[in-house]
Amino acid sequence: MTPATFPPKNPNEVDWRNFDFAARLARYNDTIATATVAIEPGTDGALTIDQVANANGIVSFRWSAGTPGTLYTIRCVVTTTGGRTWEQSATVRIERT
Repeated sequence: MTPATFPPKNPNEVDWRNFDFAARLARYNDTIATATVAIEPGTDGALTIDQVANANGIVSFRWSAGTPGTLYTIRCVVTTTGGRTWEQSATVRIERT
C-alpha cells in the first residue's frame, strides 16, 4: 500500500497530525488498546515525535523539527482490544526555509 502524504511541514512548526482508524474499528466493533507512532529508520532523525494520543479511533501525534528538503515516512501501528494489529503510514517533506 502506498503511504498517504501529509502537507509539507515547516521545520520551525510544532503541530499535530492524525491517523484515522475509526471506520475500520467501527466495522469490527473494536477499539484501540495501544498505538505507537515512529519515524521510519534511514532518515536523519531530526524530525521528532513528541507526543502520541488516541481517542475515538483517531491516533494523534505532535511533531517538531525536521531537516529542510528531507522526505520522512511516519508509521502508526495500533493493536486493538480484539487482538488485531493495523498499520498506516504517511510521508512528509520538510520545507526549505
